[in-house]
Amino acid sequence: MQTQPPRPMTAPPPDQPPDRGKLSVGALGRAVLAVLPAFWVTFGLLSVLAQLIPSAAIRDAVLTAFAGDDLTHDDAPWLDSKRGTNQYDDCLVFSMPLLRTGDVVQDAVSPRIIHAWWTDDGRWLSECQTLHEIAAGTLPDEIAADAAPFHRYLHGSMVVASFLLPVFGVATMRTVLKATCYALLGFLVLRSLMEAVAVLRRPRDWRQRPRLANAGIGAVATVLALLYGLPYFGQSVAHGPSEIALFGFLIFCTYVNLATAPPFLFFAAILLFACLTSAFGFIFHPLPMGLAVLVGILSLQSRPGTRPRDFVQLLAAGGTVYTGGVAGCLLLKQVLAGLVFETPVWAPFFDQVFYRMTGETGFERDNLSQLAANLYVCLPNLGIGSSPVAMGIIGLSLGSLLAAQAAIAIIRGPRAPNLQIGGLALSALVIFGWYVVFRNHTIIHACWQVRLLAWPIATGPLAALLLYAAFRLEKPGPASERLSRP
Repeated sequence: MQTQPPRPMTAPPPDQPPDRGKLSVGALGRAVLAVLPAFWVTFGLLSVLAQLIPSAAIRDAVLTAFAGDDLTHDDAPWLDSKRGTNQYDDCLVFSMPLLRTGDVVQDAVSPRIIHAWWTDDGRWLSECQTLHEIAAGTLPDEIAADAAPFHRYLHGSMVVASFLLPVFGVATMRTVLKATCYALLGFLVLRSLMEAVAVLRRPRDWRQRPRLANAGIGAVATVLALLYGLPYFGQSVAHGPSEIALFGFLIFCTYVNLATAPPFLFFAAILLFACLTSAFGFIFHPLPMGLAVLVGILSLQSRPGTRPRDFVQLLAAGGTVYTGGVAGCLLLKQVLAGLVFETPVWAPFFDQVFYRMTGETGFERDNLSQLAANLYVCLPNLGIGSSPVAMGIIGLSLGSLLAAQAAIAIIRGPRAPNLQIGGLALSALVIFGWYVVFRNHTIIHACWQVRLLAWPIATGPLAALLLYAAFRLEKPGPASERLSRP
């Protein structure tokens, strides 16, 4: 009687985790049903509770800040680490609780604002001076009559300000926001140093790749701590909360590899990140940064040897869910505003989006040379203090990325990080593409849009880490290769 020889044992190829399952529509549907209702119920409840906080306490905090020079009438103090460069949006947010109508639902959905404008007697009121006069009760009637609901965003920054201002005041609230940003980044850096030490202790062990990815996230945190303009924006209620959401997402990624996570967790984590991005902050800054970071992290965490089709599917799924989540939240907000206020909101919303892309006269005014000039002038807001030095750092980092892309040509085999470095290049292009598409917005708000360049700077160190992994981490031996054959 003949017996069949035993079949060789099989094992997943090195670096390849067990099959996590397909990124299916069903998994996405379950994530949507789990995340969106929970987010909207929680955010809606917090927005309503924020309206129950006495406006008098917020008014007192604002007046105290003006009396103590923590707030001034300058909407954009240049490189001001005490008040922040973007006082305009802070003052806009602080005015929202002071312009309540008494209708809790309407005030929670779309709080009223007053944009800076001229008075009838020829005085120009900056946004912060407008806030001062609202709080002091001296705002001219013709300006007060211009108060109107602000339908465009979800206004999570207003919720944060409403809860924190009566407790801390303006100065301490800013300190809390900035300290939280630096604490989260500090945690990431310390965690990455521990991972890097573990890699260096066993430098030729391919099993150290997950630790190397975490070290890469720590490198990103280092770049953000130094070159993301946190001294001038981390304290802002219009920037700080969305930065905290971004840094929290990075911490999450050091514990969960999104490139190998189960489909439900993959979709749910990205969708929640998208919801938080849309809720906290004015969307034209955190949206492109979040998308670029997501594409970069997925590229960093994916394993060499991934099939191109699977890699493209991974980035496409993550990017689509994130962008769709942000867009979905904004569109749902427009639906809610239309129902609550019984007024058309769609035309003004899309008119504003188009304006942010083209301006009033299209390329005749909002040309690419003006875009580049404004960004160059504002480069000191990265935290460097010198536009030429900042340009040198950007050039060095992008040069490193291109050199890494060229170096992978000499690496053969499935461990060459061709796709991963290409994904990093794509993530950097997200920022530059955003600048071009929304050029009017970038030209007008270059002082804080320039901060997005911190991500292209971060791609240089990440590409270097991927090259280190390709050259230094040892390939599996023949026994492992035999076990991996079907």
